[in-house]
Amino acid sequence: MVELINFDADIVTYSGEHRDKNQFVKDCKRGDNYACTALLYYTRTFPKYVKLPGGAADFKTDNEFDEDQLIKGIQVELIHTKSPYIAKELAKDNLVVDPRYYDHLDEMRDQMAYRTITSLY
Repeated sequence: MVELINFDADIVTYSGEHRDKNQFVKDCKRGDNYACTALLYYTRTFPKYVKLPGGAADFKTDNEFDEDQLIKGIQVELIHTKSPYIAKELAKDNLVVDPRYYDHLDEMRDQMAYRTITSLY
C-alpha cells in the first residue's frame, strides 16, 4: 500500500520521496502517474472542502469514485488550474456524469489521432 503523505510547508513526502508540492503538480501535468497519485493522497490528507460549490460532486467523498479514474482526472484537469484541489473537484464533477469519463476521453483522443493519421493518406 501507499505510504501516506507528510506535509511540511510546501514540501510533500510520498513513499519516502520529497518534492515541492508544485513539482508534483508539474510532474502530474507531464503524465507522471506517481505524481498524480501523490496529489490525490495529498488532497485527502489535507482536505479543503468544496472549493467549487455547486458542482455535481458536492459533498461526495473520494471513496465514491474509482481511484484510477480520479487520478487520471486530476492529471487532465491540471491543464485548467495549478491547484490539485480544484483539479480533483473538476474530475469528481465529470465522474458523477460518467464514471468512466477519463477512459472515454482517452478513447476519443485515440479516435481523433487515428482519423488525423488516416486522412493524410
